[in-house]
Amino acid sequence: MGGAFAAWFIVALISGGAGWALGLVPVVGAYPYTFLIAPAFGLGLSRMWLDISDDHTPSVTDAFRGFHDYLNAVLVNALFFLFTLLWSLLFLVPGIIKALSWSMAMYVLADNKGKSPMECLRESEKMTRGHKGKLFVFFLSWVGWFLLGVLTLGIGLIWIIPYLNTCLANIYKSLKSTAENAACAEIASPTEKNFVEFPREE
Repeated sequence: MGGAFAAWFIVALISGGAGWALGLVPVVGAYPYTFLIAPAFGLGLSRMWLDISDDHTPSVTDAFRGFHDYLNAVLVNALFFLFTLLWSLLFLVPGIIKALSWSMAMYVLADNKGKSPMECLRESEKMTRGHKGKLFVFFLSWVGWFLLGVLTLGIGLIWIIPYLNTCLANIYKSLKSTAENAACAEIASPTEKNFVEFPREE
């Protein structure tokens, strides 16, 4: 886990420094970093968390792997924020529900390099169907930990955030496996949807 902590710490330093520097720029602020650079780091770290969940030893350079699929990372992040914002304009609850639906989109991209952004969102929506309540409770359970991290002037977040993301990687793998098993069961079962009755011979 040493490489994972080092990679996350480097990204945190870059993010903090860039956020502070760009925050001094009038009007624009840190938005260019948030939407143009951070998604690539997010993708690289997502791949790293998935590797850890597969018992692979990560390295510091893994945090930069997201730049190999830079455009898709940026688009997945942008579509996530845009669609969540549009749903939130209706009411807060629909926005939260949709955010949970698409919460696995970056992990889908990390697990399937080259998959289109819309495919990532749709696949995430499919895998989280019927599980959004559990996901909401999971995220809610971390509020106390993040408050503790803030009270320690951010020092606690160095350990909290990697642990959270490793848990999310395992949740993604569990949801993916459940969705695949459900799809296989649906194909195998003779339902009205997928069962074709051949005409009987006279």
